[in-house]
Amino acid sequence: MIQPLLDAGARVNRVTSSEYGTALHAAAECGHLQAVEALVAAGADIHITAGIYGTPLQAATREVHIRIMKRLVELGADVNAQSGEHGSAVLTAAASRGGIKALKWLVQHGADIRAQGGKWGNVYNAAIRNDQWETIS
Repeated sequence: MIQPLLDAGARVNRVTSSEYGTALHAAAECGHLQAVEALVAAGADIHITAGIYGTPLQAATREVHIRIMKRLVELGADVNAQSGEHGSAVLTAAASRGGIKALKWLVQHGADIRAQGGKWGNVYNAAIRNDQWETIS
């Protein structure tokens, strides 16, 4: 579905005013690994910050798409990048219902559990706010 758009010359790093920011953010948040692969092959920037999630990795983290998180990290995505509404990928995971799996995966891959920032301030505040406290303490 995305290939005809790429073939027609779609600008893969164009930032829009949507909550996603770029097509890569949208594909990552929605769990479309094939679209992520096609966009990256077409030159999409895995480090670009845009939209409410900040980075494509944070977008994938929001909905706990581990396969996409893994692929983005393999491509060099920074697990500790600071941007977006939540501040970092670990803060996004803590703020997500069911995000404990993503949080554990990120920490196993070098994310700083003590990260500060975003609308919740730190991972503990985000977890408490979203009834995840017992799973991280």
